[in-house]
Amino acid sequence: MRQPLENTTRLSFHSNIINNNNNICRLVVVVLIAIIVVGFFGSSSLVNAINQQEEEYKTLDNLPSFSKLKNLTVSGFGAGASMAIMMQVAHSQKVGGVASFSGLPYYCVKNNMSRLETCFKHTEKIPMSEFMEMFDKFIYFNLIDNLDHLPSHKIYLQSGSKDKSLTQQAALKSKEMYETLGVPKGNIKTVLDIPSGHSMVSVDYANAEKNQCGEKIKEPYIQNCGFDLVGDALKFVIGEDNFVNEANFVASAENLFKIDQRPFDSERHLMGDFGYIYIPSACQKDETKCKHIHVAFHGCDQTGDEFPLYSGYNRIAEQNNIVVLYPRTAVQDRFNPHAW
Repeated sequence: MRQPLENTTRLSFHSNIINNNNNICRLVVVVLIAIIVVGFFGSSSLVNAINQQEEEYKTLDNLPSFSKLKNLTVSGFGAGASMAIMMQVAHSQKVGGVASFSGLPYYCVKNNMSRLETCFKHTEKIPMSEFMEMFDKFIYFNLIDNLDHLPSHKIYLQSGSKDKSLTQQAALKSKEMYETLGVPKGNIKTVLDIPSGHSMVSVDYANAEKNQCGEKIKEPYIQNCGFDLVGDALKFVIGEDNFVNEANFVASAENLFKIDQRPFDSERHLMGDFGYIYIPSACQKDETKCKHIHVAFHGCDQTGDEFPLYSGYNRIAEQNNIVVLYPRTAVQDRFNPHAW
């Protein structure tokens, strides 16, 4: 049994959290947006919510509320994968599963730039006791949910075999972390054999100049490696019952909308003015058709529309009536490449 925190440790830790809570603030913002979409603010008409201004994407004046939305899962690439794990663990009572593509274990860097080398290149050297002590502290200060909910979650962990930005030990350390927290081995799927670099893997990206699978990476950091990563991940995380993924299916870009993030944001949170949301055709006609929302976090330097368009989520969402929320960060200083 782990020992309770000493008073001095509590005070020191609490001070550190107060001074370094931007990630937590962002987490709260994203959860708030997701919860509103799930319907805590009552129902509204989707058709009336669409702003018909002449622009590349239609803009939703108000986030629609789907009365039957009950399930929430998250995923992301790179910094977005790390954010997804942060959200899933911190809000494990509401979030039911996570897919991490080239991400780090929970709160690995700890807002400390000196830990980047350790977390990206030598994750195996971090003792599991460090994570467990951190969870104890976060629970003590009511910063995260009780972790009793985690064993029922499905966890999908992927890391490219030619990723030179971080080693596959990061995914393996996350696997060890979840197992230590009581997640059954059958609820964890680890994919380490895709020969991708540090990029989102998607069969929906067809730019031959930019999407070559392998070590070399280019913006927008999406590679076509002939493997439907999002399809495989969501099938595992959400469940195989009635899951549909037809070959050559194409989702309509007209179902991707802009949403205003400013009502849920402040300058402190460093969120962008707008994000995106994909709403399947069937759900636009009948809101009760959608019962699941998935939050997809972009990676570094992916704040444009290529991540929501080509990362592979919309095709799966359209076939399975899943609402996909794409929150978006703001352009920050030159030392932060639009990461979470």
